[in-house]
Amino acid sequence: MTGMENYHEYKPKAALCRYVECIWILNGKNDETNSIVESLVPGGRTELIFTKSELIWHGSNRRNEAERISSSFLLGQRNRVKYITCLNQYSSLGVRLRYGCLPVFMGVHASSCSNRITLLNKIFGTEIAHITASLFEAQNKDDAIQTIESWLERNIIEPNNDWRHLQEYLGKLTSIENAGLMTTKMLSKEYGWNDKKAERVFLKYVGFTPAQFIKIIRFRRSVEKLFADYENLTDLAYDSGFYDQSHFIREFYRYAGNKPSDFLKRPNSIAKMLYKTR
Repeated sequence: MTGMENYHEYKPKAALCRYVECIWILNGKNDETNSIVESLVPGGRTELIFTKSELIWHGSNRRNEAERISSSFLLGQRNRVKYITCLNQYSSLGVRLRYGCLPVFMGVHASSCSNRITLLNKIFGTEIAHITASLFEAQNKDDAIQTIESWLERNIIEPNNDWRHLQEYLGKLTSIENAGLMTTKMLSKEYGWNDKKAERVFLKYVGFTPAQFIKIIRFRRSVEKLFADYENLTDLAYDSGFYDQSHFIREFYRYAGNKPSDFLKRPNSIAKMLYKTR
């Protein structure tokens, strides 16, 4: 993928901040004959992507029969690497949701969207075609952002106490240096959740079990440090919460489809966009 320099993020309005991490706009152009297959690594978050551009979804194996997508879609949260290619000239507006916030707008279990692409018109009906058209007919980016913010506000489903408690836990989990130190015992201690309830709430809002999600956070932290030119893989492994370097490399391969050193050699424009490491 080329043209990633035309990627910009915008902070959502105050009423949406607890649900939306950012709104982003991406424009670029590819030579279809030289289009690059990029790794779509896990990040734990979900993206609502409004686009009229065409892309190729390869799924978990770039050699699989590819699916062409040419309308707005939901990019579900992932716990394994996927592959994607943008074709020709592309123009998209995306909404990156915060952890656990997909059901706030869709009213569905996040687990039903994990590791997959879902066309937004299958969820919201013909309204999506009108919203997409309005976004790309907008006179400027401010008008487009205002349009999507108004649509998001209309679709908010007020969350319950389980969601609020989950958000408190996720805030602590993602803010500490070593995610491996966090366990679901904290949920039981603070909120009285047993293991079954913790798993049920996580699957509904996050899309994965607590153990799976903690591994995703640990991987995300390692990618951020890797892009920051971390020189020693052994130190990076320990600092990211892995047992040792071999444990780190095994899990990294599972989530990124490559060893850390090979991953850095690929373009990784999408990964840098997701992790804000430009």
